[in-house]
Amino acid sequence: ADCMGTNELIVDGENGLLAKGGDRVESFAASLRRLMESADLRESLGRKAHDSVKRFQTSVIVNQWNDLLEQVRLR
Repeated sequence: ADCMGTNELIVDGENGLLAKGGDRVESFAASLRRLMESADLRESLGRKAHDSVKRFQTSVIVNQWNDLLEQVRLR
């Protein structure tokens, strides 16, 4: 949960699970246990994880760059 980058991509309980607290090994094991015990949770997190990375598709990034360059050019 305190790993820069990872905690910006994963929203705990929404599109993944993050190990947190002082005992990360136990937290990681608890997260794995939750996943192994719930097909619904695995399906939900997997679907939301897939949707959450769409903002990083090449076409999205290229459009953002083009918009930025256009803004700079107009100044």
